[in-house]
Amino acid sequence: MNFIKYNLVLLVSGFPAIIIFSFGLVGCFAPLALFAKMEKPPRIIVILLVFLAGAFQIYFWGLWSAYCVAVTYKFTMRPAVTWDWLYFVAGLFDVSSLIGWLSYKEQQSVSYQRQTEIQKGTIYYAVFAWIAYIVFAIWPSLITPVYGWATDRLGLTKHINPIERTEQDRLGEQQFRNAKKATNKLGGVMDKIGQPAVPQPNVSPAQMVTEFSATSIDVSKGDVTLYSHERVLLGLSCRSGPVGKLR
Repeated sequence: MNFIKYNLVLLVSGFPAIIIFSFGLVGCFAPLALFAKMEKPPRIIVILLVFLAGAFQIYFWGLWSAYCVAVTYKFTMRPAVTWDWLYFVAGLFDVSSLIGWLSYKEQQSVSYQRQTEIQKGTIYYAVFAWIAYIVFAIWPSLITPVYGWATDRLGLTKHINPIERTEQDRLGEQQFRNAKKATNKLGGVMDKIGQPAVPQPNVSPAQMVTEFSATSIDVSKGDVTLYSHERVLLGLSCRSGPVGKLR
C-alpha cells in the first residue's frame, strides 16, 4: 500500500510540474513578441533566448529529479519498508516518464524533421535527468544548495538531510520495536486474563470475579498498563483500578 501511494504521489505531482514547465518555457520566448513587426528578430536575441530556454529546461529537470529523490526518501524512511531499492528504481522511471509524455505531445502535428529534432533533445534531457536523479539519490545533501528553496517549501528538506534522516530512522525503528514488544506483552496478559479465576481468602465462590475487562491500555515506551473493571456476584461492590504495568 505504501508503494502504491508513493507512485500516486509522483503521478499527481506530474500535473503541476507540466504547468510550471509550460509557463516557464513560454516565458523564456516571450520577449520575441517585442519583435513581432520585424520580418526576422535580431539573431543575437534569438540565440540568447534559445540559450535561456535551454538553461531553464536543464534547471527544471534537475528540480524534478531532486523532487522525486526527496519523495522517495520520505517514503522509504518508514520502518515497514524493506525493499527501498524498489522505490528508487520506480522513481527513476517516474523521472523519465514525464519527459517522454511532454515529448510525445510536442511531436504531434509537426514535420518529420522537427520530430527528429525533438526526439534528439528528449534524449539529452532524459539522460541529464537520470544522471541528476542518481547523483541526488547517492548524495542527497547536494539537493539543498541548488533546490533547497523548493524542498523547504514542500517540507521535504528534513527527509534528505543526512543528520535528520539518520535520527528519524533511529526513532522510527525504536517506535516499531516498542510497539512490537508491547503487542507481545499484551497478548500474554490477555492469555492470563482468559484463565479461570483463583479463589481469594474470605471470598465465597459465589462472590468470585465473573467479568474482567480492560477499559484502558497504554502501550507507550514499550510498557503495557491495564485498568480493570470487576463485577462481583451476590454483592453490591464494584471496584476498578490499574492491574499493573509490564516492562
